Amino acid sequence: MDSILSLNDKGSIVRMLQGIFVLGLGIVFISANANTGNPYKEIAGRVQNLYVKTINGQYNANILNISTDPQDLFVFDKNALHPTWNDKFFKDEEIDVHYLDETPKTIVAFQFYDQYGNPLSLYTTSVYQPEQQNPSVISAFALYHAISTRRSKRSGLVSSS
Repeated sequence: MDSILSLNDKGSIVRMLQGIFVLGLGIVFISANANTGNPYKEIAGRVQNLYVKTINGQYNANILNISTDPQDLFVFDKNALHPTWNDKFFKDEEIDVHYLDETPKTIVAFQFYDQYGNPLSLYTTSVYQPEQQNPSVISAFALYHAISTRRSKRSGLVSSS
């Protein structure tokens, strides 16, 4: 009777352990990249009101109200915008607002649209980072590439008996 673990069984065990390791590595990549989406919320609407907040007569911030909800107020510092904003807007002008969902809702970027729906200048703060490619897609590709490279190397090592 053959022993419980023959030479072929040890090779199978090694391959199984390699597979478990690669699977574990994939799980680590996925969990590490699970929450790497855009940190900002985005809302589209129409400008209703724009208020200027002052403290002791000095400019402090702008407060924007858009058509989505009369209770929604968004705060931003006009001096922090790039390019420089000219302080002009039109009531019911279409706008996209990117903001941090905190109290108060702080605008990190906004963009107006013309009457035909074409985008005008995008005003951003230094905090705003545009969306980048999702790292989990890159991680999945790297993992796939590593597995297929390993398979092709292994198939080149197969010898005939």
